[in-house]
Amino acid sequence: MSVCFFALSGRGAERVLLDAAATVVPLVAIVPTMISPGSVPGIDAHCPPGRGSCVPAAFDAAVHGGVLTDLIVGAVFVLVAVGLALAGQVDRPGTALSLAIAGVVLATVRLTWWLARDAFLRWRSPSRSS
Repeated sequence: MSVCFFALSGRGAERVLLDAAATVVPLVAIVPTMISPGSVPGIDAHCPPGRGSCVPAAFDAAVHGGVLTDLIVGAVFVLVAVGLALAGQVDRPGTALSLAIAGVVLATVRLTWWLARDAFLRWRSPSRSS
C-alpha cells in the first residue's frame, strides 16, 4: 500500500501528505496490537508486572524483521527520490519536503527501535494498568 501512496502522489500539498502517509502506513501493519494475558486463545502473553497488556514475546522476531524491512525499503525509496530529483524528473522543492519528512520518520523509527523498543511497541495502543 505504501508504494501506491508514492505512485499516486501528485503535486504540492497532496504529494507531501501522501508521501508522509507512505512512510508511516507500513508501521501500522508491522507493530502488532497489544493484548491482555488470556484474551486470545492459544497466545501466551506474559506481561511484565503492572502492565495490563503487551505485545507477546513470541512476536518479537517478526516485528524486528518487519522494522528492518521498513527501514530498508524506506531507504531505497529515499535514494530513488533523490535520483529522480537530481535527474530533474520530479519537482525539487516538493521532493525536498517529502525527503525531509521521510528522513525524520525513518530516523525516528530507527532510533526508537534501537533505544526504546518497549516504547516503540506501545506507540499504537498505550497500555492500561490492570
